Amino acid sequence: MDKRKLIFDMDSDADNLLALAYALRSPELEVLGVVTGHGFYQPETAAAGVNALLSEMGVELPVIAGAQRPLMRANMEKVLERPVPGKVMDTAAWDWMYQTLKASEEKVTICLLGTATNLMHMLHKYPDAAEKIEKILFAGGAFRFGTVTASACHKVYFDAEGMQFLMHAGVPFYVATVDVTSGYEGGTDVAAFMEKLGGVWGDVAAKAAPAVPATRVLRAPLAMVSLTHPELFGYGHYKCNVELHGALTYGMTVIYRNGFDGVIELENGEKVRVEVAEKDKNVWDMKEFDRQQVMAIVTERIGGVTKNGGAA
Repeated sequence: MDKRKLIFDMDSDADNLLALAYALRSPELEVLGVVTGHGFYQPETAAAGVNALLSEMGVELPVIAGAQRPLMRANMEKVLERPVPGKVMDTAAWDWMYQTLKASEEKVTICLLGTATNLMHMLHKYPDAAEKIEKILFAGGAFRFGTVTASACHKVYFDAEGMQFLMHAGVPFYVATVDVTSGYEGGTDVAAFMEKLGGVWGDVAAKAAPAVPATRVLRAPLAMVSLTHPELFGYGHYKCNVELHGALTYGMTVIYRNGFDGVIELENGEKVRVEVAEKDKNVWDMKEFDRQQVMAIVTERIGGVTKNGGAA
């Protein structure tokens, strides 16, 4: 059986580490490497967390720290209350991603568990990289409620302009929003889930970046199940944009589920709604799924992992 090849672009909160572990424990998948980016933590911190997980599981993979700041919004360091990093114009992460894509005989799926910054830098520098990407699976975005503001998911908010560009870059874009993967306003606490799993997960949790409210609910591992059990998931094809100007809604992902694309005024003064054209539909939105069934698959695959990746 041919394995689906993956590149992870992520930060290292415990939820994302669990998602990476799921991929590593899935015989249907082959992880080629990991790049890390900015968010609640700097990419070097994220890379250290990923390497700690890989060490616990006895896995060797390339792990490359990427972009330290968003494409355009220079004041994000004030939002995060951290020192201004040095300006990063290029990193080995973008070159590594491109070289890995070009070297693969099959197209590669990008598991995007963080911001869009690294991918947009790569696509800007190497436009032909898009031809080697099967799809982007983005575990993030929010259509009903946010994680860092009332309306925005942190993975979009920290580089909203980059995400808007990426959603319209012409690469098949599949989104598993926090609305769906978290079980809506409820959800499963990540720390409690890791404690229940046992095995190495206590050590991994201790080495992961400190949890913040936005990252305390289990989400990303459930999105990964769509790569191994696609029959359990459905999608709708829609137009989607990122809100870039609203004082209260900056970073919100706006989906055109009603099929209308604004209002125009005709010459006779009549105002009519314009339907979304098929060519403008740019995302595949994951529908609600059987959370209990998917949680059972996640638990079975990554539960009881002992030191160096063995099973308890």
